[in-house]
Amino acid sequence: MLNNETIANSMMNKGYAYFWIGEALLKLNRQTEAYCFLKRAFILWSKISQPKALIVQNELNKIESNLILQNYSDNELEEYCDKWIEN
Repeated sequence: MLNNETIANSMMNKGYAYFWIGEALLKLNRQTEAYCFLKRAFILWSKISQPKALIVQNELNKIESNLILQNYSDNELEEYCDKWIEN
Protein backbone atom coordinates (compact mmCIF):
# COMPACT_ATOMS: atom_id res chain seq x y z
CA MET A 1 0.00 0.00 0.00
CA LEU A 2 2.76 2.43 0.90
CA ASN A 3 4.60 1.75 -2.38
CA ASN A 4 1.45 2.38 -4.39
CA GLU A 5 0.87 5.66 -2.59
CA THR A 6 4.44 6.73 -3.30
CA ILE A 7 4.06 5.89 -6.98
CA ALA A 8 0.74 7.73 -7.17
CA ASN A 9 2.18 10.79 -5.43
CA SER A 10 5.17 10.77 -7.76
CA MET A 11 2.89 10.55 -10.80
CA MET A 12 0.70 13.34 -9.46
CA ASN A 13 3.71 15.60 -8.83
CA LYS A 14 5.24 14.89 -12.25
CA GLY A 15 1.84 15.59 -13.79
CA TYR A 16 1.72 18.98 -12.10
CA ALA A 17 5.22 19.82 -13.35
CA TYR A 18 4.34 18.85 -16.92
CA PHE A 19 1.04 20.73 -16.69
CA TRP A 20 2.61 23.93 -15.36
CA ILE A 21 5.38 23.88 -17.97
CA GLY A 22 2.74 23.28 -20.66
CA GLU A 23 0.69 26.24 -19.43
CA ALA A 24 3.77 28.49 -19.42
CA LEU A 25 4.67 27.42 -22.96
CA LEU A 26 1.13 28.17 -24.10
CA LYS A 27 1.44 31.70 -22.75
CA LEU A 28 4.65 32.04 -24.76
CA ASN A 29 2.74 30.82 -27.84
CA ARG A 30 4.94 27.72 -28.13
CA GLN A 31 2.01 25.45 -28.83
CA THR A 32 3.79 22.35 -30.10
CA GLU A 33 6.05 22.20 -27.05
CA ALA A 34 3.10 22.98 -24.78
CA TYR A 35 1.14 20.15 -26.36
CA CYS A 36 3.92 17.66 -25.56
CA PHE A 37 4.01 18.65 -21.90
CA LEU A 38 0.24 18.75 -21.53
CA LYS A 39 -0.04 15.35 -23.18
CA ARG A 40 2.48 13.92 -20.67
CA ALA A 41 0.42 15.36 -17.81
CA PHE A 42 -2.69 13.80 -19.33
CA ILE A 43 -1.04 10.40 -19.70
CA LEU A 44 0.10 10.38 -16.07
CA TRP A 45 -3.08 11.77 -14.57
CA SER A 46 -5.37 9.53 -16.61
CA LYS A 47 -3.87 6.62 -14.64
CA ILE A 48 -4.52 8.12 -11.21
CA SER A 49 -6.97 11.06 -11.39
CA GLN A 50 -9.68 11.28 -14.01
CA PRO A 51 -10.79 14.78 -12.89
CA LYS A 52 -7.26 16.13 -13.40
CA ALA A 53 -6.95 14.27 -16.72
CA LEU A 54 -10.18 15.92 -17.92
CA ILE A 55 -8.81 19.38 -17.12
CA VAL A 56 -5.75 18.67 -19.24
CA GLN A 57 -7.85 17.10 -22.00
CA ASN A 58 -9.82 20.34 -22.26
CA GLU A 59 -6.57 22.27 -22.74
CA LEU A 60 -5.35 19.77 -25.33
CA ASN A 61 -8.61 20.03 -27.25
CA LYS A 62 -8.19 23.81 -27.48
CA ILE A 63 -4.79 23.61 -29.14
CA GLU A 64 -4.97 20.35 -31.13
CA SER A 65 -6.97 21.90 -33.93
CA ASN A 66 -4.25 24.54 -34.45
CA LEU A 67 -1.40 22.06 -34.74
CA ILE A 68 -0.13 19.54 -37.22
CA LEU A 69 1.09 16.84 -34.89
CA GLN A 70 2.97 13.64 -35.30
CA ASN A 71 1.75 10.65 -33.36
CA TYR A 72 4.32 10.37 -30.61
CA SER A 73 4.39 7.31 -28.40
CA ASP A 74 4.23 7.77 -24.63
CA ASN A 75 7.95 6.98 -24.44
CA GLU A 76 8.83 9.50 -27.16
CA LEU A 77 6.85 12.21 -25.38
CA GLU A 78 8.55 11.42 -22.09
CA GLU A 79 11.98 11.48 -23.74
CA TYR A 80 11.22 14.80 -25.48
CA CYS A 81 10.03 16.44 -22.26
CA ASP A 82 12.96 15.11 -20.24
CA LYS A 83 15.47 16.42 -22.81
CA TRP A 84 13.68 19.78 -22.91
CA ILE A 85 13.87 20.09 -19.13
CA GLU A 86 17.57 19.16 -19.10
CA ASN A 87 18.38 21.95 -21.54
